Amino acid sequence: MHSITLATSVSWPVELSVLLLVTLAMLSDLRSRRIPNRLLAVALAVALLEQCLQLGVIDGGLAWLGGCLVGLLLLMPGYLLRVMGAGDVKLLAVVGAFFSPLGAVQIGLMSCVFGGLYGLIAMIRQRQVRAGLVNSKWMLFAAVQAFESPLTRSASEPATIGRIPYAVAIALGTACVLFVSC
Repeated sequence: MHSITLATSVSWPVELSVLLLVTLAMLSDLRSRRIPNRLLAVALAVALLEQCLQLGVIDGGLAWLGGCLVGLLLLMPGYLLRVMGAGDVKLLAVVGAFFSPLGAVQIGLMSCVFGGLYGLIAMIRQRQVRAGLVNSKWMLFAAVQAFESPLTRSASEPATIGRIPYAVAIALGTACVLFVSC
């Protein structure tokens, strides 16, 4: 029986690949609010290759798949609530593929911390704290409502106060997990 590696320690080629990925994604997100699918597809293939070279074909494939699925599932609720773009969800899935399920969880959690701080700073700078709190309340109620009746959507969705390039948070979360004992 093969086991999926849960460690987040990765070799330097993997660190370099992941840092290049999140840097390019962050720059694209800052510039155009989009993360190119072509970049994500190439990085996904590189992640599979690196996992297989490090762990062997079966264990590497399982670690790649597990990290990818966990990364995808972590941000999917934000996408379904329309508070996050699909590119951000796909980016965390690809980053997770470089690590493992546990690495994807660690990076996802750190990305949420940085994303929350980024959003809070943006609300304060734009003097939109009250509107941001109203939006946060709506998201909480929408999430609860989605569990009760997943096919209905509230018609009283508040207007957005802006969007943040979430690839910045994912890049910071990735760097934090790679270089700091978070």
